[in-house]
Amino acid sequence: MAAVIVLAHALLGIIFFGGLFGRGIVLALAERADSLPEMLTLTKAARPFERIVIVIGAIAGVLGVGAAIAQGRPFLGPLQGAGVDWLFVSVLLVVTTFPLPPLVFLPRGLTGGRELAVPKGFRPGGRSGSEPPRTASPQPE
Repeated sequence: MAAVIVLAHALLGIIFFGGLFGRGIVLALAERADSLPEMLTLTKAARPFERIVIVIGAIAGVLGVGAAIAQGRPFLGPLQGAGVDWLFVSVLLVVTTFPLPPLVFLPRGLTGGRELAVPKGFRPGGRSGSEPPRTASPQPE
């Protein structure tokens, strides 16, 4: 049974990192978008990758703890009478990030279910729609 849990944990880890890479690629393209509609389309395209990362990451974490228990590994290190090793340190690092979403990320993103207003004439790169595009002046030879 432990081998099945470890295999599922490893496969979900692969899917998790695939979601991270896919999300990163799409958001990098959105960052370089020339128009607001293009940027919005690309950020919407990143949503499935974000869902993959969130859901698969949570399941992989639970399976990781299950794999440690199934193998008889002391994932709580010193709290279970064992030494400090990479497994305990990784659990400690993950647990210390638990307060971040409710304390840091969610308060910034609260919009009350409304879409954020986009200023009229907004263009990525800091130019308004009424300004001409900046071009390099020709250099005299």
